[in-house]
Amino acid sequence: PTNNKHKRYNRMIRAAVPTLARRVAQKETQRRGISGALTAVPNKVKESQAIQNAGGICQGADNPTYLKQKTDPLVAWFGVGLCTFAIGQVTYGFYHLANGTNQLD
Repeated sequence: PTNNKHKRYNRMIRAAVPTLARRVAQKETQRRGISGALTAVPNKVKESQAIQNAGGICQGADNPTYLKQKTDPLVAWFGVGLCTFAIGQVTYGFYHLANGTNQLD
């Protein structure tokens, strides 16, 4: 009698294994959320490297590497403007500190 009982359990297990395996496989498949859009962007590294390496890499002041990309001049001028503004603000503050003006009451 116990032998028949084990056979019945073995049949049940064999019947349930494919279903459970399918469920586990479905859960382990990768589902991308917000990162899916980021990983789908085409790789443009080779194109950027071709632009950076055009004409060699030791060109000096004639063609600096930080101005070779299309948007590089805009970024460089933004940085120059930001630094100029910061130096102006520091100068303004030091002037008023040195002369004791523009104080809060």
